[in-house]
Formats: sequence, C-alpha cells, structure tokens
Amino acid sequence: MDVRCSGCGRVVSEWAGNCPECGRGLSDAEIPASGVDTRLNGDDTDVPGAAEHFDPSHGSVAWWWRLRRRLALVVVALVALGAVIFDGLHSNPTRETGAVGALPKSLASERLFFADPALTGIYRADGTVIANLQATAGAGSTPIVAGDGVAVYIHGEFAYRSTVSSSAMPTEVARAQSVFPGLHGTVGLESDPSNASNSIEYLTSAGSLPPTSSPLVRLPPGTMAVAQLPGGLLVESGDAQDGPADQSFAPIQLNIEKPGHWTSLGEVSAVVAVHDANVAVAICTTELSTSCALRLTDTTTGVTRTVAPPPGFSGYAAVSGTFSPEGGQLAVFVASVDAYGGSHLYLTLIDVDKSAVKSVLPAAVIYDSGVITAAWSGDGRWIFFGSSDDPLFAQRVTDAQPLGEPFPLPFSTTSAVAGL
Repeated sequence: MDVRCSGCGRVVSEWAGNCPECGRGLSDAEIPASGVDTRLNGDDTDVPGAAEHFDPSHGSVAWWWRLRRRLALVVVALVALGAVIFDGLHSNPTRETGAVGALPKSLASERLFFADPALTGIYRADGTVIANLQATAGAGSTPIVAGDGVAVYIHGEFAYRSTVSSSAMPTEVARAQSVFPGLHGTVGLESDPSNASNSIEYLTSAGSLPPTSSPLVRLPPGTMAVAQLPGGLLVESGDAQDGPADQSFAPIQLNIEKPGHWTSLGEVSAVVAVHDANVAVAICTTELSTSCALRLTDTTTGVTRTVAPPPGFSGYAAVSGTFSPEGGQLAVFVASVDAYGGSHLYLTLIDVDKSAVKSVLPAAVIYDSGVITAAWSGDGRWIFFGSSDDPLFAQRVTDAQPLGEPFPLPFSTTSAVAGL
C-alpha cells in the first residue's frame, strides 16, 4: 500500500519505514486521495470508486502500519527462536529432557559427574559436554569423588576411575560391584555382596590401589558396605540388600564392623546420608514413608539425636539425602500429601550441630516418585536434587540460608550423579 508522507507530501510505499525525500517517519502517514489500494473486498477484486468511499476519520494509517510491522517482527522472532531450539536439540542430546532458561554464571560453570547407563561423563550444569564417557557407561550407582580429583564408578564388573579435570578416558582399576566413600578422600570397593567370598578393599585418594596390599576385609553374605567410619566399616544387612535402601521399608540392621568386633546401631528403615562419623537414618513406624523420624548418630561418641520435623509436617521422607562437603548441613526431604493422595517432597536443610531444622524450601518441591536424589556441589554452593518425574534441579545455598528459587537443569534425574 502507498501512503503520503505528512512531512513533504510525497507518496511512498508504507514499507519504506522513512520517507526517502525528507527522512520523516511514516507512522503518521495518510492514505492519499488517489492511487489508493482498491483491493478492499478481501478477495483481490477491485471496488470501483473506493477512493471516494474513503472515510477521512481513518485517514491516518499509523495503526495499520504499526500492526503490520509488529506482526512481521513477531514472525521473524518466532522463526529465529525455532532455529535456536532446533539447533539445541540436535547439537546437545541432554536438552531433550526439556527447555532450560538462562542459568547464572556461578551455576552454569558447575560441573557434574554422571555414571548412569544413559548418561556417563563430565558435564557443565548448562549441559555443555566436558567428557563423554559413554563407552564405559556407568551401572547406575552413585559415583564417588576421591580426594585427588578423580571419580570412581562401576562399569560392568569393574571399578573405573576418571580424572575430573580432563577429558581422558577412564582407567580400569579393579574388579568390583559397588563403591562407597572411605575416610580422608579414599574410596572403598566391594567385590560381591551376594557372595560368600565378598571382600572389601580401599583405593587411595588418587583412585588407585595402594602400592602395598593390605589384608582384605571379608563380609558375611547378604551384608553390604555403606561407608567407612573412623571407628570401623558401616554395614547393613536385611531385605534392603535386594534394592535401594530408600525404597524398602523392611528393617535394615546397621552395624559397625571392626576386626573381631561388631557394634550394632539397631534397625532402621533407610540410611539417609553419612559423613565422617555422623550417620543420618530414617525410622518409620509404618510403610508410610512420609512420616518417619530422622536420627543423627555420632558413631565416635555414641550420641544419637532425633531431629524434630518442621511445623506443619509429620515427619521426614525415607529417601536419600546428602551432607554438605564440610558436614555442617544435611539436606533431606519432608513430605506433604495432597487431596488426591499424591506425595510432594520439599527440600529441607538441617543444622547438624544443633540437630534442628534450618529451613524448608517451599519452591524446592518435587514429586515423591521413583528415584529421589540429592547431591551437594564440591564447593558447597549448590544442591542438585530431583525425582524421576522431574528434571534435575539446582538450589543455591549459603551458610546462612538458601537463596532464590531452584533452577531446572537440562538433565533427567538419576541417583548416579555427583557434584565436582
């Protein structure tokens, strides 16, 4: 459509943007009395005398010009956005789990180690691949990060170590079916919990076997190592050996094993987390896993403390939690049940020294479904958490309190993840 410039009167195309004669913008241009686009029927047929039927009250075409220009800009923006999304989905397979907004720089640069059958390697929190280790895909158990910057995980029937600061391929270490945290940045290997010849050995903080072999620790069949404590080896036995401890509520018997001596810690429903001498467990009186007691035991002093649930909650969920790197905070979950019987878990921080709830994060909520995971970042600034029905989330935390709302990450939730 042609319009008349309100500045110099020249008739120009409305798409010119500015008058080529005087440079004036065309937002207040008018349709000229002659030469009007007469295709007004909507079917590209001319209407004789259309110029004479022009209504002066609609002489300004600013509204029409602006509308058409804005629509054109919207179309261009949508096309560009579609191209970006298409490129992201085809260049980064982790983005297939869902769209993720912009992450703060402090989070985007955080690194995670995955040892899941579907995703094994080192990734930045924004989805950037640092090292794709799918050729030695993990078995799905939680990897252990040793003190000297290596991650140890299970692939097939062997333990592998991977240097987290490079993209080098992992190295086979020894035959093992499970790994667990040792003291002072070491890693424990367990050969076969279901076998009578089940044995325990420890890797150094560099993720390698010690230069001089030490006597193997033998465990009875049906006994599984949980963590090495200052006073011995924490082991569990019972029905939970056939599956994840956080999904079975038959009693688990906990013991501390030392050469020639076993110390019982009693029956529990789930081991929530372990750090140094502190052991956090859930005690459930029924199979309702959302109303459990949370107990903290210092295995050095033998002191056990029960952490009262926060106001409005009847107890804790019997699922995995995580201690902060220095051990001063414990991340766990409390639950609420909606009108339809669905359970929702809220990330909750515990002050370990005070044995008290520090804060409940109302925005950090996930569905109580399938795999529940929580892992602290190596620098202690973020908690990664999620469930099978949710993406993996990241929550910023400080010594004082959590900050803001959690960010969804471009990964599916898995228990086989560790912060680096």
